[in-house]
Amino acid sequence: MEFGAPWWRLIGSFLLVAGVLVLTLKLLGQWQGRRLPGEFRLLDVSPLGPRRSVERLQYRDEELIIYRSEGAMLLVDRQPAKPAGSAPSDEGPATLARSLKRVLGRR
Repeated sequence: MEFGAPWWRLIGSFLLVAGVLVLTLKLLGQWQGRRLPGEFRLLDVSPLGPRRSVERLQYRDEELIIYRSEGAMLLVDRQPAKPAGSAPSDEGPATLARSLKRVLGRR
C-alpha cells in the first residue's frame, strides 16, 4: 500500500518549480536593468524628522530636489546640473530650504 507520491516525484517537482522561479527572477532582473538606467546620483540628504527628508538627486543633466515622507514623494524643484569640474558650493542646504518653503507656502 502506497501513501502519496514517490520521493523522486516530490523532489523533481520541487526542483522544477525552483528552476522556473530562478529563471523568472533572472529575466525580470534583466528587463528591469534595461528600463532603469543607473544615471541617478544622490547628491545630498537633509533629514527633516522621523521618516521625512529632502534629497538632491542628479539625473543626466538635471538636478532634482525631492521631498520624501512616509506616504509621499514630491518633486520640489528641477534645475540644470552643474558641470562636473565645477567647485562645490555651500548653497546646497540654502537651496533646499528655499525650494521647500516655496512648495509648503511659507515665506
